[in-house]
Amino acid sequence: MPHWPGHRVVARHWDDEVVVYVEDSGNTHLFNGLSAEVLSTLAAWRDARPATEADLLAALDLSDDAETVTTLRAVLASLQDLGVLAGPRAGC
Repeated sequence: MPHWPGHRVVARHWDDEVVVYVEDSGNTHLFNGLSAEVLSTLAAWRDARPATEADLLAALDLSDDAETVTTLRAVLASLQDLGVLAGPRAGC
């Protein structure tokens, strides 16, 4: 499961939007919708154990049907591709 890399990302949260500056690339991104919800949830869990898909689905009050899980995975993959989330931590 991807995680929120505290030393590489600076974020600001407003209502249903998140603005993220990625230090490694110098890029800034604006997220809303599910992407913003995922980022806000992971930010709140920053120092906690690594999140699982089941943790995120429960925290976001989403069902665990195949379509929802596929959508969540696509959001996570997109956030990783943009450098906003790092890849899985060792042992996850």
